[in-house]
Amino acid sequence: MEGIVPFSVELGRVDITGLGLVPNNPTNDATPHLDAAVAFALANGCRRIYFPQANYYFNTQPITFTKGITLMGDSKSFSVLNRAYQVSLAWEPFLYWDASSGESGGGLRDLAIRTVAHHHTGAATTSGIAVKLYATSSSAKPDFFEIHSVVITGATVDSTPCTWHIPLYIDGINAPAGLGKGQGIRNLFAQELHVFNATNKAIYAGNTVHTRFQNCFTTEGGGTTGDVYFSGFTDPNTDSSKSTRNAFWYGVVGGQMDVQNSEFVYVYGTFASTHLAATTRKVLAQGELGVLTDNSTSSITNALP
Repeated sequence: MEGIVPFSVELGRVDITGLGLVPNNPTNDATPHLDAAVAFALANGCRRIYFPQANYYFNTQPITFTKGITLMGDSKSFSVLNRAYQVSLAWEPFLYWDASSGESGGGLRDLAIRTVAHHHTGAATTSGIAVKLYATSSSAKPDFFEIHSVVITGATVDSTPCTWHIPLYIDGINAPAGLGKGQGIRNLFAQELHVFNATNKAIYAGNTVHTRFQNCFTTEGGGTTGDVYFSGFTDPNTDSSKSTRNAFWYGVVGGQMDVQNSEFVYVYGTFASTHLAATTRKVLAQGELGVLTDNSTSSITNALP
């Protein structure tokens, strides 16, 4: 890349185009540029990668973010990260934070994340996870992750929608209570997150503590789902195993709000339906059609009709 302006840290961030990436061209794979930008940022004490207004096409899977990297753009309307390759497994992530270095943090800000036509075949891409947050252990998990003004969606190719298995997947199962830094993935905050084109769950939040979704929206239709799922660890009878102190408020769920193995949950918004499993307790769920207050163990289905 001789003659190309190298990366630099300006305004506390690294510009993804610093090594000559030309955006708005599906044949230009942004993945090696992102990988190089992350390496440069970490070597220079920076944690933010900036995507100027444009479309960026990822024709191969980016690296896993082991430290608190934040990806940021100009707005969710103009800075677009496009997955343009087909995954082989439903659980394969596009953007993946595992905090395996022991450093938490990171986030997404002012971006759109889309799955689009395959860069080579032109076929609609399907399945996989758009954003995955996963606890490697109790002392290595992406706590304090923040999402601000982000849309996760899919294009349509010859009347066929491009889809995600789960657009946002959060799982702290490898961080049980009583070990290391504490139970689950903690203190995630998402604001103005819009989720489309999911086929399994729109949002999966498993084994989380102090996870907060504010003014977030999911949509279903045309074979896609808007379901949002909160759940705790596999032993629902142990208080310390439950997901706890999570909230979803001032939002719209275009599917089912499903809460299991949880306690101290606050849900307020508009939902197509709700399900509170018998392993859930101490829930306040309020919707436009009714109010449910549950102060003990409950087995209420469709509490808000």
